[in-house]
Amino acid sequence: MNYWLFITTCENWEVTRAKKVLGVTERYKKAISRVKKGDKCLFYIKRGREETTNEPLISSECVVVSALYEDNKQIFKAPTPTSNETYPLRLDLECLMPSAKPIPFKPLIPKLSFIKNKDNWGGTLQWRALLQIPESDFLTVLTSF
Repeated sequence: MNYWLFITTCENWEVTRAKKVLGVTERYKKAISRVKKGDKCLFYIKRGREETTNEPLISSECVVVSALYEDNKQIFKAPTPTSNETYPLRLDLECLMPSAKPIPFKPLIPKLSFIKNKDNWGGTLQWRALLQIPESDFLTVLTSF
């Protein structure tokens, strides 16, 4: 089993939570192909300009319950109003803590080994849709809920 951190917007986290599906663009095909049924994941929720706070959050535990598949149905919010991106590479999920509210991410940074540069931690997550994280970091986050 592997452990993953998926990076998404607040709007797309709401879609993922409600529909129990994760989607990424073709750009991340190689990375998402490494995710397997039974793997566990968390979601790093970016805060955009339209949000009331710029505080990034992290969601509760989910498990991947399907193999990777393609679906072009438009359910996710595209990155720009003129984009028709559908995030076609998808995985079905089961949320293991469905009632848990996302928690602030920044207080966890000093405890997470996958973030090497604690002062410039955003660089670790920038331009990514997902990254594999150590089990110890996954468990550190879970104990914070």
